[in-house]
Amino acid sequence: MKFENLTLLVEKDIKNNCVPMLVGDPGIGKSSWVESLAKRLGTKCFTLPVNQLAEKADLTGCRLVPVGTDKDGKRDYAQVFYPHIVIRKAIDYALANADETPILFLDEINRSTPDVTSEALSIPTLRSIGDRDIPDNLKVIIAGNDKGNVCSLDKASITRFVMYHMEPDVNTFMNANPDLNKYVSAVLKKYPDRIVQDAVAIPANDGENKDENEDAVYEIDYDDENMEQMTVPRTITCVSNWLNECSDHELIGMLNTMTGNDNTLLYEAVVAHSGETPFSHALVQEIFDALCSQAQNIQQAQNISLTEPARYQEMVSFTSRDNLNHFIAALTHDEKSELFVYALYDTRDNTNVLECLAPAITSLNVRDSQVLSTLANSHKINDVNYAAVCSLDCKITQVMSVFGL
Repeated sequence: MKFENLTLLVEKDIKNNCVPMLVGDPGIGKSSWVESLAKRLGTKCFTLPVNQLAEKADLTGCRLVPVGTDKDGKRDYAQVFYPHIVIRKAIDYALANADETPILFLDEINRSTPDVTSEALSIPTLRSIGDRDIPDNLKVIIAGNDKGNVCSLDKASITRFVMYHMEPDVNTFMNANPDLNKYVSAVLKKYPDRIVQDAVAIPANDGENKDENEDAVYEIDYDDENMEQMTVPRTITCVSNWLNECSDHELIGMLNTMTGNDNTLLYEAVVAHSGETPFSHALVQEIFDALCSQAQNIQQAQNISLTEPARYQEMVSFTSRDNLNHFIAALTHDEKSELFVYALYDTRDNTNVLECLAPAITSLNVRDSQVLSTLANSHKINDVNYAAVCSLDCKITQVMSVFGL
């Protein structure tokens, strides 16, 4: 099941005191989805990573503490429970906010020891932990894995949960990450099936079978002894955030720096974040292609020599704004388009001209759009003229924003 279809179902489960169990590969977004559900419900989510607990005492906080001495003078002990801090915070919040339905999320519940898993299951089934009861308004959602080194749940336990087998969903992931790096976003749009992939050795391809090899389905190896990074939504988010911190200049430097393994520094960095997978290979290629295209545009811009439009000198010669407006009104659309781009590019201060010409233009023709894009990429637009147009509230300023101006 995809996450985009899950919300309505789980909301009804919570309302009817059922316990949803999300089953799926690690890192595909189960935790993020539960946290977003809590926000949708106007409450808080308390996440407890069960796989990080070494023994059930870490969960229950069961301790023997001295409580005095008996009649023979020997020290007496009593069993006292100090449940895990996350559980205590969830219980306290639920008691203090009786009108809400906060969520206690037990993550990776079966990727621990059998004792820890068994004790954790008492929370959603017995609604208690140690000597503390779970408030009625505190809802429990659990998550686990159905493959790899996990503690299997018995049939009796499974029947107590509503089990949803989850799979990653590119659209949901991208919608939930509006700041996704542009290169990462481009790769996911081209290859949506690469959102979950295990580390693989990409074979050398000849041109004939390259696409077939790269588009193959790669099963996840659940051998925990295999210390290799993998591509999942969690690691994709990680590499996206890292790339957002890198300037194009820094990325170019990484592409031009070779490591001891005959790889570029950029390749090594991407693989460290999201694994040696087809996704990572495609991401490095996407960055390389985009930067090469950008460099080509800059080179073209550096070599560009705009021809002065035929009526340009006539337009800039007007000293009266009334005469200038009359002149502009008589121009064709293509003439206005060409004169506008050249007026931005010209080294002279064309503020007076542009303040009359810009409001008279609603769009640029195709050729002038391409020229403006090239000039923008190479920073060859006169700053004074650019500022003059930006100060105006007119249609052409929206057109310019398309080119990053």
